[in-house]
Amino acid sequence: MAPKAQVWDDYEVSLFTRFRNRGIDVLVVYFTTSIVVEYLKDKGYTALFEFKEADRWNYYILISSFLFIYYFLMESIFGRTLGKLITGTKVISLKGKPLTFGSILLRTFCRFIPFGALAFLSSWRGLHDRLSKTAVVETKFKPNFAEDNW
Repeated sequence: MAPKAQVWDDYEVSLFTRFRNRGIDVLVVYFTTSIVVEYLKDKGYTALFEFKEADRWNYYILISSFLFIYYFLMESIFGRTLGKLITGTKVISLKGKPLTFGSILLRTFCRFIPFGALAFLSSWRGLHDRLSKTAVVETKFKPNFAEDNW
């Protein structure tokens, strides 16, 4: 017997939409990071940003930190990032309840699991969605948290 369809199934977004969300978000973070780095360089903090070949990890840590802060703050405050805002999508909890601090924190940490993106090869949902029990849906989906069919 096929599993029971979830209320949100018809509103879950495509892999292409998720790819666009990610692309927009990465561009926003790189642009923002560049502005912050240039501002700090102008203020005299040049030693922090003189990345040599051996210091490439410093740059990756900087970008990863900005990505973490961006995803966590945007999804905590708005339930979506700028990429999701532009594509008309949002994050929902599969538990049928509003997003919690813990689920957003877990979702954000899981984005940094090495090879986590490979989960998209078998499903529309990434590893960060599966582990945090969330999904990305069209904004026209309005969950009724009182319903029992979650």
